Amino acid sequence: MINFNDLQVLKAIADKGSFSAAAQVLNMPTSTVSRRLSELEKELGVALVQRTSRSASLTEAGSILNQQASPHVQGLIDSVSFLQEQSSSISGKLTVVSPIFLSYFRLSSWIAEFQALHPKLDIEYRISNKLDDLLSDQIDVAIRPGPLKDSSLVARKLYQTKMSIFASPTWLKKHKLPKHPSQLNQMESLTIPYLAKDWRVFKGNHSEVVATRYRVFSNDFGPLSEALIHGDRLGVLPATFGEEFVKKGQLIKLLPDYQVETPGPIYGVYPSKKYLSQKTQALLHFLEMKFSQL
Repeated sequence: MINFNDLQVLKAIADKGSFSAAAQVLNMPTSTVSRRLSELEKELGVALVQRTSRSASLTEAGSILNQQASPHVQGLIDSVSFLQEQSSSISGKLTVVSPIFLSYFRLSSWIAEFQALHPKLDIEYRISNKLDDLLSDQIDVAIRPGPLKDSSLVARKLYQTKMSIFASPTWLKKHKLPKHPSQLNQMESLTIPYLAKDWRVFKGNHSEVVATRYRVFSNDFGPLSEALIHGDRLGVLPATFGEEFVKKGQLIKLLPDYQVETPGPIYGVYPSKKYLSQKTQALLHFLEMKFSQL
């Protein structure tokens, strides 16, 4: 497997034109630069650098690799530098609020991880399905699904939610495993208020409507998932959230090649750009990175 540090060495050689200059930039011995490059060339089975006594230039293969990898290497360097800089300076209190269902899948652990990175920072994490008044309730940032109704708030997109259809093994004992969305028409389903409508499902550029006989069971995905696990009806859940129950054998993902239309992305919401503190900016940057790994 290619090592990120080896790609960083290749980039430094390309930028500086010699092993010794690259070593100075990377703060490592010239011998280490040479060894890392040799390991990368051995891994790929191709020469990447033409060496002379005083200079070094990239071969055609080296140039192609550096052009493709360099933006990603620099992006990772910038992200690490940003987090290191923020870690040494962030302090005070940060109040975060999110709806209940987001606390169930990873957001709680991510916020705890962020706090561990910033020991001088106190975080109050509130759980609420109500869209609080961010100013009067002294909330720094709300993590919420869209769309947003208050145009005075600033929203930063963190994640495009993916939704899928799930049912319990009990449901599968009574029904055939569907191969097409039309087979779910008129099936009984449970839902939450803002998904209380027919489902529009997508596969590539193709879409169609599934008209189930739905009932609103809860205003939150947590109780809804429990009802699906212990019942015999269909339901739509955030894909990442529902797949945790699939791994445990408690739910089955139906029509896995299809996605259900979502109300909107998940946003980091704050009152105004002028209220965006360094700690809030750091948290949003951290959550963007975490959501991108889903």
